[in-house]
Amino acid sequence: MLAHARPGPRQPVSTDLNALVAEYLRMAYQGAPGRQLTHAVELEVHFDPAVGTVAAVPQELGRAMLNLFANAFYAVRQHQQASGPGFQPQMSVQTRREGDSVTIEVYDNGFGIPASGAERVF
Repeated sequence: MLAHARPGPRQPVSTDLNALVAEYLRMAYQGAPGRQLTHAVELEVHFDPAVGTVAAVPQELGRAMLNLFANAFYAVRQHQQASGPGFQPQMSVQTRREGDSVTIEVYDNGFGIPASGAERVF
């Protein structure tokens, strides 16, 4: 079905990056399993207004962000379950413009990616 939904290469369009990040963060938050733990996540969001619009394929970038955010929520939930009630799960999402480029930074205090998994990701 996914291949059918993407019939061919998409062209980048002018995209409000902060709005796109906010939309997919909201979807990941609302769709997270174990929502009672997700609600306990201290979520900090900083969107740089200077980011503005960027040329992007919103569906592709959105899918990558959704996976990233969902993984972060999963990581802090796993850490909270293993650590008990004293652990405060935290996640932050930040955008910023740096000259001609923009950065989307995501931080969580979950267990992190094991070295074997990081090789596949990066």
